[in-house]
Amino acid sequence: MRFNDIFSRSWQEYKKNFKLFLKIYSVFYLIPLLVLSLFAVLISLQENLSAGLSVLYIIILIGVLFFSYWLHLTIYYISIYNEKNLNFKKAVKNSLKYFWKFLGLGIVLSLALLGLSILLIIPGIIFMIFWMFSPYVLMKENKKIIESMKTSKKIVKGKWWSVFGYFILLILIIISISLAFFIPAVIINFLIILLTSTSETPGLSVVISTEIISFIFRLAATLITTPLMILFFKNFYLDLKASKK
Repeated sequence: MRFNDIFSRSWQEYKKNFKLFLKIYSVFYLIPLLVLSLFAVLISLQENLSAGLSVLYIIILIGVLFFSYWLHLTIYYISIYNEKNLNFKKAVKNSLKYFWKFLGLGIVLSLALLGLSILLIIPGIIFMIFWMFSPYVLMKENKKIIESMKTSKKIVKGKWWSVFGYFILLILIIISISLAFFIPAVIINFLIILLTSTSETPGLSVVISTEIISFIFRLAATLITTPLMILFFKNFYLDLKASKK
């Protein structure tokens, strides 16, 4: 149950399912955001923004949020049900069975942690760690929302500091990976602006170029960090659960 072992196992699973993750991100992340971006450009070209366009923009934005949630739900499903012949269609379809329960858990956890954090920061951190494995319990053991939170707490009990330490270590790795993509994007964008600027106000082509580059680097970073993080805590959950037997 060492950190290195869990991380190595998670990384191997990530590489094994990379093509599947790439397809999920293309459908649920890339395409919706491109549609939203193109529509935002269309709106910016309008002199007088009509009520119909405003409503349509809000609908598209809600759609982007919906697909973002579905993306995370599907990745959780893939991490738990890592079947040999699992494909895109099967993963997306089967993840829908947990759509409302997973959403309900997210709302309950958010409200509970927000309430605890408003009172005092420390209780919020304590229970965030206790409830960290609730999504895996809910999906793997098919338990109800509150029961999943209670089960997660039982799994973490007696191991809180270990879970907290592993959480901090993983967050540091995730930040390092993100910076590895963020810093080159900043440098490239700076060079583009520096080499193409002929006035104080950058041209439209420069703005579009820098936005595209930033988007590509953000996409690459999240394509690695989000699935890897979900896989890591899934494997950690399984190890802790096995150690309780």
